[in-house]
Amino acid sequence: MKKGYSYRELTDLINSLVSKTEKFSSLSDELITTKPDPSSWCVGEIFEHLVMFNEIYLDMIRSAVKPDDLPTFLDEHFSPRMLISPVIRFIKPPYKIKINTIAPMSPLDIDSDNYRQQYGQLLITNRELLTLIDELEFRRLDLNKIKFRHRIFFIKMSLIEYILLLEAHQSRHLWQAEQTLFKISN
Repeated sequence: MKKGYSYRELTDLINSLVSKTEKFSSLSDELITTKPDPSSWCVGEIFEHLVMFNEIYLDMIRSAVKPDDLPTFLDEHFSPRMLISPVIRFIKPPYKIKINTIAPMSPLDIDSDNYRQQYGQLLITNRELLTLIDELEFRRLDLNKIKFRHRIFFIKMSLIEYILLLEAHQSRHLWQAEQTLFKISN
């Protein structure tokens, strides 16, 4: 993992997620809803899971940056702490170890129309994150110094850690979606 990120590099990371997500736009109903095996998620369930996760993270970030008196940066160089960096690297694809999701983040197994809505919502949440990053940069907020408690894991994390964790998690599942399509196509 890089030692530090600028706002431009964060924007590039999220734009890359948008591009990877857009590659799934023309999937048939069959491909969106087919599971490679009963214990795996279909691509639509992956989209649904990502939307749930993204919405929680976006809400946490928005809440953390509401105050007007937040620390601003002198040097635009933001890095995750040594404790969080290995977690982010572990989550990034390609991965060898599956991680079971916590129950509230499990998909509901809905139909293809709802999965298409989830796909659209996934693109919306990523664009909202891009807008939020632009706002943070405009306000010159220091992504290292602004820290707040994670609602799910109950640890204090910095804004840069939230953004990088969200990106790693989404990259992981987009890779999972690619692997799912590969398995059901062969």
